[in-house]
Amino acid sequence: MKKSNVLFLFSDQHNARCMSCAGHSEVKTPNLDRLAGEGVRFENAYSQNPICTPSRMSFLSGLYPSTHGYYGLYGHAPMESITSIFKHFGNNGYRTGALGKLHTPRYWVEQDCQFVYDEFVEYPKYLEAVGLYELNDNRDFNGLRSGETSNIPIEHSCEVALAKQKIRFMRNEGEPKDRGRADAPWMGWISFARPHGPYTPSMPYAAMYPPESLSLPPVSENEKQELKELRSHHDEHFVRKNLSAYLGLVTQVDYGIGMILKELEVRGELDNTIIIYSADHGDYAGEHGLVEKTGGISYRAITRIPMIVRLPDKRFAGSVTDEIVEAVDVFPTLCELAGVEIPNTVQGKSFTPLLSENPAPIRSNALTENA
Repeated sequence: MKKSNVLFLFSDQHNARCMSCAGHSEVKTPNLDRLAGEGVRFENAYSQNPICTPSRMSFLSGLYPSTHGYYGLYGHAPMESITSIFKHFGNNGYRTGALGKLHTPRYWVEQDCQFVYDEFVEYPKYLEAVGLYELNDNRDFNGLRSGETSNIPIEHSCEVALAKQKIRFMRNEGEPKDRGRADAPWMGWISFARPHGPYTPSMPYAAMYPPESLSLPPVSENEKQELKELRSHHDEHFVRKNLSAYLGLVTQVDYGIGMILKELEVRGELDNTIIIYSADHGDYAGEHGLVEKTGGISYRAITRIPMIVRLPDKRFAGSVTDEIVEAVDVFPTLCELAGVEIPNTVQGKSFTPLLSENPAPIRSNALTENA
């Protein structure tokens, strides 16, 4: 019998509160809601680091930052002893793919995957080919367009372009070197670059959440001085405008996820695929009167992450657990669910005991590290 496929859905800077399945009264996330309704949602999942690269290193290696050694963006190639989830699954008969915003030390992920689509490299080429290169605004990190409607139509957005590449991977298409055995199970990581800023959703998502109608989280004046100083630079209009665009991007990422789920259904592989969704870290998303994550990155809005697991047989569909899990636990959990031996390099713990009728806690606390 063919082993289950593994679909690791991932996004950048998704506040765990901002899903309708998590109780948010305004944001629309129909595809994430579907996964939660057919799977298990973890209310207390935490990132090992509130910055992109070190967090991704922890997810993909199963190691804490104080072990893998990364605290900043990018960095030198990891030591040989740091085994990636792709290398391990590849050694166990899976064809592997890493697609989207990789944001890891150069060539670490690439050398361990058959199919690689580095969005930072390939998406600008795609936009150039369709005559939209000069309109690209998803990398406008100077913030000048944040909160505005994207110049890129939805059909050419980075979310849709990435979903199409993921579909190519599932179909085992591409150059000969990108392909594996047609009968092999696959393990694919698809990493959406957003809702990380700049917040520039395409239509119709840019107009989905009128700023003036949004409910803002409460703000306390009994907070650290640094937060109050930051708030003094951003009035309520600024927060509403950017939160509107942020929620638009959350729904836009959800749309890309829906494209992938539809392809799984068409191929008859949905019920032979282990699906997990998470993010590298959160965003204030209006909490503390702020957006983005500047102003203290050890707050729960930043360290808590979404985590949803859908099993092929839809066991425990629609359940929610309050038990604590961490990013380092994803690697060993996917191994155990797929029937692959957990490597002895991993520090995380499999949270499969929580995917049972009598869930047994695996942790009493979570550790987020930052230099």
